[in-house]
Amino acid sequence: MFVARADNASGIVWRFVSPDGRTDKEYSSVSGSVFRAGSGLAVTPALTPTDYSGVYQETNSGRGDLRISGSPDHYDISVDWSFNPGENTTWTFSGTFDNNGTLNFSDCVKVTTAYYENGEVQEATTEYSWAIGGLSTDGNGGFVWSIPQDSSVSGSIFR
Repeated sequence: MFVARADNASGIVWRFVSPDGRTDKEYSSVSGSVFRAGSGLAVTPALTPTDYSGVYQETNSGRGDLRISGSPDHYDISVDWSFNPGENTTWTFSGTFDNNGTLNFSDCVKVTTAYYENGEVQEATTEYSWAIGGLSTDGNGGFVWSIPQDSSVSGSIFR
């Protein structure tokens, strides 16, 4: 139960602090409510953060896998993509999803591995430390990946 009293107040401020002290949010008003003598306020407990960990497959061509590991405090992400049988590309990045279900990153590294018939393997690494991208929930249990530096895969949907 939440009880508060603010006689003749023009506004209220309340703060939510999680039991572990990690989440601290301040609210300056409660929208849509009129407080009058004898009125009550129902407060719903804060939701437990969503755990997005798992493996998701790219829905258009089926050639990509999205792997999310970690916890709501910090995720490590990898996207594996096979453009053809002799080449595989992996992007890795990390971050935390915000309240809107979006993880923005600026630490992306792309590694392309080419396999040749003679047994030779070549690897090329591209660091996108200067770039910004995002991974957002799509509202249907999946994710939309945005990486403007790689237009061939940007906008891919994983479920």
